[in-house]
Amino acid sequence: MEIVENDKLIWNRFLAGDNEAFSEVYQKYVQSLFLYGLQFTSDRELVKDSIHDLFVKLYNGRNNISEIKNVKIYLFVLLKNILIDEFRKNSKIATTDNLQPLENKTASAEDEFLDREEAFLAQQKVKDLMSVLTLRQRKAIFYRFIEGMDIKDIYELMDMNYQSVVNLIQRALTKIRNSSLLYLLI
Repeated sequence: MEIVENDKLIWNRFLAGDNEAFSEVYQKYVQSLFLYGLQFTSDRELVKDSIHDLFVKLYNGRNNISEIKNVKIYLFVLLKNILIDEFRKNSKIATTDNLQPLENKTASAEDEFLDREEAFLAQQKVKDLMSVLTLRQRKAIFYRFIEGMDIKDIYELMDMNYQSVVNLIQRALTKIRNSSLLYLLI
């Protein structure tokens, strides 16, 4: 709750014309927005361009923006809408099959190789486990456990009711548990 309140203060400073506050919002959310955008497309450049467009629209339209409840949800919804507009323009189909982690820079080549190998194996295991889920379940799991969103934020973002989101997450976790047991037996 404190994070949301702190974000509101920064947001209000941005709306009042504080460019430093705008920069704080950008720095805080650019990576989360990038990862969120990759849920809709594997086109990394499209996601980057869409995030750029989002922040340009925010900056140019800041005088027309009213107070919001949750900055993170607001930005996620804006990005989703920009991507949907792009898909409509380009008739591209959104996919979550090719999610790629951001590259980390490490001190040595050996460390980098080991980190990449470990990340690849972990990513493959997660991908295998997530493949048993429906698209909505994958999104709910991403929002809840990767983005750390509250159920309230998830149901607003996914346009569902509270109990449906709880049920969706519960079913997804059950599927993952059952699938991970099979994964360990193989």
